[in-house]
Amino acid sequence: MQLTYRRAIGLTTLVFWLLLAVAIWQFHPSSIATIVPFHHIPWMPSLNFGSSYGKRPRPPLSDGSWIRSFERMNDTLVWDIKRGCLEPSSLTPGHTRSMDVDAWEWILADGSRLTEFDIECFVIRALQSRIGFVLVGDSLTEHITAALEMMLLMPHPPQQPRLITREYEWGWTRWSKQTNPTIFSNNMTLSRHHPLTQRIMARWESGDEELKNIPLERLSRPIVRMFRSSNLASEEEISEVIEHDMGTPVNWTETLRIPTPWREHLKRHIEEPGWEGEKPSIVLISTGPHWEPARFGRAVTESQMKQAYELVMRKVYDSFLSFPSDLPIRVMYRSTMPGHEYCTRYHYPVTLFDDIAKDPTPSKNHYHYHWFPKYNAFAKGLWDEGPLSLSRNRMQEVDIDILKSRGGPAKREPEASVATEYWDVWNMTVTRPDAHVGNNGRDCLHFCPAGVYYWVVRAWWDTIVINGY
Repeated sequence: MQLTYRRAIGLTTLVFWLLLAVAIWQFHPSSIATIVPFHHIPWMPSLNFGSSYGKRPRPPLSDGSWIRSFERMNDTLVWDIKRGCLEPSSLTPGHTRSMDVDAWEWILADGSRLTEFDIECFVIRALQSRIGFVLVGDSLTEHITAALEMMLLMPHPPQQPRLITREYEWGWTRWSKQTNPTIFSNNMTLSRHHPLTQRIMARWESGDEELKNIPLERLSRPIVRMFRSSNLASEEEISEVIEHDMGTPVNWTETLRIPTPWREHLKRHIEEPGWEGEKPSIVLISTGPHWEPARFGRAVTESQMKQAYELVMRKVYDSFLSFPSDLPIRVMYRSTMPGHEYCTRYHYPVTLFDDIAKDPTPSKNHYHYHWFPKYNAFAKGLWDEGPLSLSRNRMQEVDIDILKSRGGPAKREPEASVATEYWDVWNMTVTRPDAHVGNNGRDCLHFCPAGVYYWVVRAWWDTIVINGY
């Protein structure tokens, strides 16, 4: 009797744990993937239930977690980047800290991996649009662009000939501490001598479907452009709001500010002929860290700074309403990435339930990192719900379908050339307090050269592929 009772208890316990494991697997498989890295087992099927069974849509990019992965552990070393995070590891003797930072992968909540970054596919997608890929923003955007360059040069970045050549445009900036010109923009253009470029040219000559109708001269123009514009707005737009509307004078020479006229640069491409089947150019923009009082040479309150940010961002958004109707562009506003207080205390990624992820700067930071969530909340409402947003365009298409089904006129307003959306990488980056440059606690905003920046580029490419942009 006692033996039978023990067997019953044991069987009940086994069934309980089995059901619990099945439940976790079904509703949050990334938790299991954190312990058992199924995606490294060649014969293991994908855990992406959405695609396998068609029952659930793919989780959003923000719904994921970091798991240990050694595939990218040496990226910073392979990229041969001589700045930041090369100090000895405090976790593994003989390693650099960059190896600790790079040895993680962002996995979605259903256990699926982000789309692999395919260099040839990326280049082809750039050539299918008039301008290609454009990144606009501050130093964080510059570092993301640098990571993208290294990814395009893999597997051997120093090897010649390089796939791309970079060209720089210099301009003057009104800053009391700098009188020399600074970089306003840089372009990445295919090198005609690289084997991949020659293969793409051969595909074009053979009438390849993916390159159909693309003008030959498009292959010699940049595939990636980066514009440095710390606040996204021009001095005139900012001055009109802060000085004229708010009555607060601005000292433009107090701190470094690079107001590259990037929207004017984009408009210039209207002079280039389009073609049948042309895809939208993809423009990734962001701002935030430079929207703080010290950058304007005057102490202003949080409410004033937030008001200035919102008013100026509306001006930037509204400027796209007047863009040429035959220059297709998709604008993706990247969420501001967080700064973490006391980042040097962390050696591993955290979860969204950890205090440092819930509130990365609990005390008022000198650089006002604690304002970033408010900026992101406003940006999401603007770029996701504005008159040019993808969500509104989709609603219009649904309305037209309803009208047609009811026998009404299938008529809609002329389609704008620009479509906007908010692209959220906050959860992916707020869970990496360990990945900042650190510099003895003096830089808890910028990240190590590969690591997080690699995964932001990978996530960007994943979004483009999954959504068919």
